[in-house]
Amino acid sequence: MAFFLLLISTEFIIQHKLLSNTSEGVALTRKGGVVLIMKILICYDGSPASHMAMEKTIEFFKQRKPEIILVTVVEQPLDASLENEDIFDKWRQERHIELKKASSFISDHGLNVDSILAVGDPRKMILEIINKKLPDLVVVARRGKTEMEKMLLGSVSAFLVRHSTRPMLIMT
Repeated sequence: MAFFLLLISTEFIIQHKLLSNTSEGVALTRKGGVVLIMKILICYDGSPASHMAMEKTIEFFKQRKPEIILVTVVEQPLDASLENEDIFDKWRQERHIELKKASSFISDHGLNVDSILAVGDPRKMILEIINKKLPDLVVVARRGKTEMEKMLLGSVSAFLVRHSTRPMLIMT
């Protein structure tokens, strides 16, 4: 059974009310009467938890036809040995393939998707992308196998909750 923790700002609650009052549920009105499409950033690492978070996000918001920003990050190796470079290149290629599959999954559901493969510290790279793209909602899967681990946020989700100014949806 999944448990959802929704950390949300007043701005998003207002936007959500505006969305639910539109005839099609597609656009929302902000100050100045400008009509915008909802943007949802999904952090995706190819894990079963992140895939489930992506599927649930589509299920929850599909009727609103949001733009999905799908982000995955590959960490650079700490030392510059040829062996580590080869491992990094292989890992980056695997992530690229996973990202393409996830992007196809989203577009097959009739949604626009902007896929981003970043290289660096996942916490910092995702926060940088959040600050540039300014999504209406950020979705992160929280990992945890044991009951104790399920009570804690992962390092990336905990960092984003503390540092992001955008509404967060943490899925477990």
